[in-house]
Amino acid sequence: MVNNEFSESPVSLEELIERLPRTFSEVEIEQIREAYALAEMAHSTQPRASGEPYTVHLLAVAGVLADMRLDSTTIIAGLLHDIVEDTDIPLSYLVERFGPKVADLVDGVTKLEEIKRFSDEKRSQQNQAGHSRRIAQQLAQRLHRRMVARPRHRRLERPGRG
Repeated sequence: MVNNEFSESPVSLEELIERLPRTFSEVEIEQIREAYALAEMAHSTQPRASGEPYTVHLLAVAGVLADMRLDSTTIIAGLLHDIVEDTDIPLSYLVERFGPKVADLVDGVTKLEEIKRFSDEKRSQQNQAGHSRRIAQQLAQRLHRRMVARPRHRRLERPGRG
């Protein structure tokens, strides 16, 4: 991330992999590939409102998290953030396949969405119990939605890109 600006959303898994910190191990990169494959399969019949494949949004969220230089666990959860809410894949499967940290982040993002429906008192309790990586995922989702909604010339861009 440079000066609070983000690069264009990755359009493929390989573009996302190129954007990852060089400190990521091969094991971490392989887990990211596995998470993407699961998300792609699970969301295969679910297009975005724009008509684009759902994976466009998932790659954009993961791309923002990568630009923020967050860890592989957070990026994996970013790829999987809607999977429990929008598909038949249970949280228990994410625990088995990716571990409890990823599952906890995915579950937390779902709960952050539910905060909108809570009273102010419950909202405060939920915010206190929130986790910074969950909040980063939520911010990445919202940033992507705003970037998509804006005309191209008004989107955030990295210096030197047109």
